[in-house]
Amino acid sequence: MSHHPLAPLVDPEFIYKIISPASAFNPSDKVLPLSALDKADGFYHLSTSEQVPGTANRFFPKAKFNDLLILKLQFSGLATQIKWEAAKGEHPTDVSRIFPHVYGDLLQENIVGTILLDWDEEIGQWDFSAGWEDPSAINNLIPRAHTSEGLRQLQLMTAALFAIYGTLHLSLYMDGMVNHVYFAIEVGSMFLYLFLPAKYEIRPVHLLKRRFFLLVILAAAWVIQPTLLMLEATGDPTNSISMFETREVLTRHVTKTLNQIQIEAILKEGGKVEDGFQAQTFYATQLAAAMQAEAHLSTIIAVFILMEAGFIWNRASNIDESQEASAAPAAEASETKETKKTK
Repeated sequence: MSHHPLAPLVDPEFIYKIISPASAFNPSDKVLPLSALDKADGFYHLSTSEQVPGTANRFFPKAKFNDLLILKLQFSGLATQIKWEAAKGEHPTDVSRIFPHVYGDLLQENIVGTILLDWDEEIGQWDFSAGWEDPSAINNLIPRAHTSEGLRQLQLMTAALFAIYGTLHLSLYMDGMVNHVYFAIEVGSMFLYLFLPAKYEIRPVHLLKRRFFLLVILAAAWVIQPTLLMLEATGDPTNSISMFETREVLTRHVTKTLNQIQIEAILKEGGKVEDGFQAQTFYATQLAAAMQAEAHLSTIIAVFILMEAGFIWNRASNIDESQEASAAPAAEASETKETKKTK
């Protein structure tokens, strides 16, 4: 293909396709569907990483587009289909206005990542904070979670896990396996997530970072929660076991506890143990399974909280970098001005 005279001499490693709404993208499609503009022009409109911010803010205003999904594509897989051209009706004088256009089918096997952008209310533009084109592995794992709506969805999923954990905890408490004192962590966590959730919009940035440390502490509390429950249940630190023990160990512990409760109840009523005692082996096995499930669930909850903390820290770091980048030219200009004065 013949390229524009100003086409870049060195091919970029990646090029990008902007899609809105994000729901229009179907990962199961073999070929990326053409947008209305693509159909009209007969090719796929793509951009380099330097061109994406300008294209997004110029042609995808927030008034018309609620979200923005950017597909990251490997250039080498599309090289034979790409033609570097100027935008229609333009006569550019530099390479910044020469765009990569893909002719023919754009196979989705060339997509190496997805980036869902958030709208920055402060500057009135799409959020292209430093490093936007290289989302972290966790963002690729949960691509929506680095947006405000996606973060809230992650928080509600975590809150649902709190509720499931609390139900298991209540069941074990009613059977005398654990103490109710530590319901505080479930109640406190649920209140925090439903009524005082972390938000990307929290300002100043140090408050956003403070929420990160709070989440790390909360995750640590959830990790040790099963140990605290068993310690309270046995009442003896030297005789306590962990909910992370094997099923056999937990079953023996539960059987012993159930037998002790039953014996105490028989004696309290003035009966004889040998007359009223019944083995609780099957029920003990069920309770042991519930205890194991609760222990593993507490770990999963801690992981979810740490994931959220990671997103919060990443956003705070991006804001810091963006502010530093914005302040650098002003500081340089001020320094130049002062230098001229001294001369």
